Amino acid sequence: RKTRELLDALRLPHEEVGVAPAPAAERPGAPAGGQPTRRAAPGARCYGCGAALQAEASGAAGYVDATRLELARRHRGQVRRTMCERCQALGHGKMVPGVADWGSRLVQTRETVAAAEKDTDPSEPAWDPELLLQPEELRDQLKPLRAKKALVLLLVDATDFSGSFLNRVRDLVGGNPIVLVVTKADLLPRGVRPDRLREWVWDEVERRRLTPAEVYLVSSFSGAGVAALARCILRTRRGRDAWVVGAANVGKSALLRALTKEMGDPNSTTFTPAAAAQGKNLPMVSRMPGTTLGPIPVVAFDGGGSLVDTPGVHFPHRSLHILPPDDVARLLPRKRLRPYVPPSPGQVQADLAQSGADPGALAGLGPLLPSSGSASYFWGGLARVDVLDAPPGTFLVFHSPRSLRVSAQPLVDGPSLPGDWPGGSDEEVPLGWDAVCQRGGLEAESGVDLQPSSGDEPVAAVDISVAGLPGWVTVHVGGNDLAIRSGALPPRVEVWTPRGISTFFSEPRPMETTYEG
Repeated sequence: RKTRELLDALRLPHEEVGVAPAPAAERPGAPAGGQPTRRAAPGARCYGCGAALQAEASGAAGYVDATRLELARRHRGQVRRTMCERCQALGHGKMVPGVADWGSRLVQTRETVAAAEKDTDPSEPAWDPELLLQPEELRDQLKPLRAKKALVLLLVDATDFSGSFLNRVRDLVGGNPIVLVVTKADLLPRGVRPDRLREWVWDEVERRRLTPAEVYLVSSFSGAGVAALARCILRTRRGRDAWVVGAANVGKSALLRALTKEMGDPNSTTFTPAAAAQGKNLPMVSRMPGTTLGPIPVVAFDGGGSLVDTPGVHFPHRSLHILPPDDVARLLPRKRLRPYVPPSPGQVQADLAQSGADPGALAGLGPLLPSSGSASYFWGGLARVDVLDAPPGTFLVFHSPRSLRVSAQPLVDGPSLPGDWPGGSDEEVPLGWDAVCQRGGLEAESGVDLQPSSGDEPVAAVDISVAGLPGWVTVHVGGNDLAIRSGALPPRVEVWTPRGISTFFSEPRPMETTYEG
């Protein structure tokens, strides 16, 4: 009952069925007469995030000192050099949200509860929770794109392909041509060949019934693929603006900066004087999802054409949006994903048998086949992967950041509820588990049956991705006569996630590295 009451307290307005987000003028804190507290200077916007500049609400996006705002109003040229205080904080590594989601609401609730326990006033956060934008407000800012003639650069995160893919992109961009850009290629683990991964991407895109004009793998950090993408844009835009769209935190602003730098380089084959004249006043890049709050056109083409940065689309099914900002900063990788091979299901069960416990009885499944193995793998505190009745040789490879510690455990029967966090009392609570407990624990189940290997060597059977988690899990399935004999239960993998978070199963990504279980 207490868990349900806390869930109700944390529920956002747009999570209620049939309830639309309240207009800005009706939100708490708005003055009488329907005028919102965020009064913007006409036409003046922060060049870092695209929010309207204002000097009234210091806890809202777009806030600047009144003197600076007046200067921007008087001198139109000064607007291009005006950055709001939130963007300045983001530039110094602080995680200041601009969009309301579960994570930002959770921080506010924690501070209120802590203050009540100490009988003190809650500390003032670096932002005003009542003035955060709703995800629907950001999505609405993309609606004009449908009526424009534009070249659309649809961005997808290479480390979270399925979770960051905008499935209904045509509802936003209409019939405009689309170039699919897979970002953060520098974070992919070693052993991934770009040419073979590009073929895998094409297959996944076709399965989603989208036909892009081109597919590019790029890294805004290293510059890989940026020059080729710039040439494609100059070749295909035909006088149109190029709009950069995609989910929150896929790297839209970073790509725009990389393209502007490439086209502003006099030694580049894509050099344009307009891009070179942009200088350093470009959109802000940070690890905070929802950094960009409004469209930001950057003149980068001769003749006045622009690259347009846009607010990221917030998907409620992504884990990013249920975590507090500080946990988001820990979750997102800075270095290349590294593979980790935990103990195989067979090894976990063998270790359990040596301890004198009955594996089948402990799991609540009854006696298991002598050849089978079952185990649970906690992926940080944000997901649990169960392997059931796996034949010998079966093992898993986790391609993920180090912050998501993998813990192999005897098979867990049913959901992982608050208070049942993985590991013992002497172990550190894994990343995200506190936030997951506030959401009710790991309770959403999805799974797929696996086909045992027909040979002696295990084969990669399926990739598992959890929306919002950087990386994926590859399940390698072994096999022998016992494992595939008549009447035997088929091997199966099941995934448990927090309520509302999606799991995706796909063909294994092409890897040249050989692993052993």
